[in-house]
Amino acid sequence: MNSDKPEEEAKLGEGEYQVIEPPMTTLRMRVVKEGPNVKATSLDSLLQRAASEVGKSITDYAAMVADDVANLGGVIKAAQAKKDRTAKDTHPIFNIFHDLKGQGSTFGYRLVTAIGKSACDYIVKDEALTDFQLTVVEQHYLAIKIVLDRKITGDGGPTGAAVLDKLIELAKRR
Repeated sequence: MNSDKPEEEAKLGEGEYQVIEPPMTTLRMRVVKEGPNVKATSLDSLLQRAASEVGKSITDYAAMVADDVANLGGVIKAAQAKKDRTAKDTHPIFNIFHDLKGQGSTFGYRLVTAIGKSACDYIVKDEALTDFQLTVVEQHYLAIKIVLDRKITGDGGPTGAAVLDKLIELAKRR
C-alpha cells in the first residue's frame, strides 16, 4: 500500500471513488441519498442519479422563475408609469433579464437565454429607458413569459427562431 494514500482509498474498486465530506447542497442531497458521509459510490450510478435530478429541475424551471418573471413584468410596468425615469429604473430590469439569460440554457430553455441576451444587449444599464425602449423591453418580457408558460424547451424550433429574429430586429431600433 502506498503510504501517501489513506487506507480507505486503497480499498476502492475499479470505477469507484471516494467523496471526502463535501458541502451538502440541496441537489446533492437529492442525488446522494446516503447522506453526507458517503464512503464510496459508483461514478456511473452517481452520474445517472444526478442526470435524473437535473432532468426533474428542467421541468421545474418555469415554476422556479415564476416570481422573477412576475417581478420583471411589475418593474417594467412601474417604469412605464414614471414620467421622470432614471438609470435606477433600468437596473432591476436589466438584472432580471440577465439572471434569466444565465439560467435558461442550464435548465434546457435555450430560447429564454437567447431572448434574455437580446434584451441585455439592448438595454444600456446606465441610461434611462425611453417609452419606445420600454416597449421593446416589454416585448422581450412577454416572449419569455410565453415560452415559460408553455414550457417551450430548447430553441423553440422554427417558431422560436422567428420570434427571436423579430425581437432582434425590433431591438435594432432605438
